Amino acid sequence: MKKLSDDWNDIKSLVIYGYGRKAVRMIDFISKDFKIDRIIDNNPQLKGKVVHDIIIQPLEVQKEIIKNKKIIVTVGGVSYFSIKNSLESIGLVEYIDFCSYEVFLTEWYWNNRNKVIMSESYITITSHCTFKCKNCDQLMPYYNKNTHWEKSVAEIDETLEAFFTKADYLVSFFVVGGEPLLYKKLPQLMTMICEKYGDKIGYIQIITNASIIPDDKLISVIKKYNIDIRLSDYTCSINYAEKLEKVKAVLASNRIDYSMSKYEKWYDTGIPGIEDAQFDSIEKIKQHAIDCAPCHVIADKKFYYCGSYYNSVKCGFIELTEDGYIDLEKETTLKSKLELLSYSRGNVKNGYLNVCNHCFGKSGKNLKEVEPAIQMEGNDNA
Repeated sequence: MKKLSDDWNDIKSLVIYGYGRKAVRMIDFISKDFKIDRIIDNNPQLKGKVVHDIIIQPLEVQKEIIKNKKIIVTVGGVSYFSIKNSLESIGLVEYIDFCSYEVFLTEWYWNNRNKVIMSESYITITSHCTFKCKNCDQLMPYYNKNTHWEKSVAEIDETLEAFFTKADYLVSFFVVGGEPLLYKKLPQLMTMICEKYGDKIGYIQIITNASIIPDDKLISVIKKYNIDIRLSDYTCSINYAEKLEKVKAVLASNRIDYSMSKYEKWYDTGIPGIEDAQFDSIEKIKQHAIDCAPCHVIADKKFYYCGSYYNSVKCGFIELTEDGYIDLEKETTLKSKLELLSYSRGNVKNGYLNVCNHCFGKSGKNLKEVEPAIQMEGNDNA
């Protein structure tokens, strides 16, 4: 699992590159152990903004100052590769001068604190959704009456209990569907998560497509535990702007902060497990897996490295194989904790999963742009 150069173990301060949602959560956690020297962000709207007594400035302004400092890049996927190229263009070297937030969290805290610190993970609570998006990367439209499912509060509790016997802290935890507001016991579920595991989670967020207005019980729980809400705006393809505005108005009237994700394009991952083979050699499949930035899923007392793999299994497209997950019910030892940490970093048996050659992936090399949220005929998904 070792990627960072040895001098990372001696650092007392860090530079943060990228001040988005991940950075806000990261800074809250790592500032307990490190001084944040500088924050870099190339967004003109953030230039000059003061955060933690630090003025945010673009790379061009700070490129000489940050040399000989350690930099954490707090974005993933395509954006990480773009920043990586920018830093390398000024002579900096990955894993010596800079690294991703996930590499830093997993490696530094294990080497120096013997703790399993994980950057983020998702829990999918239902396969039912109010939309039927053709290119949904969670494959929700491809479930049917025989494969649809919904987790009980007790099942989720047992899975999280098993997970936190091995993981010491999770910076970001996302509750998703399908459409999570279709889950009738969502207030009870969120109460359980916050009461039992809130001290081991830095940030809890419900991601909704804003097609359902949250009821008073859910509003009360969100306010009590300061749960974050992210609204995905698909009005570019789906006619529900009036409902979206009502959801925003309800949140605003209850003084609940929320963030918006408005998509102009998606990157098509295909239908993992169904697509024809993408590569003609094992080496190419392995490189595809290395380049990918999958969403980790906690479910069924297992930790799944890849959400696409998990949903392909649940849809019945591929077989569940032992290399596709970590069994969280195994005895908790230093060895099993390190196994989970290493696996979360992509140290998968054979270097790839059986789904990898049948998925377009989530990396900067996937250029298959599609219009977001195009609806399939019929909407029997919910």
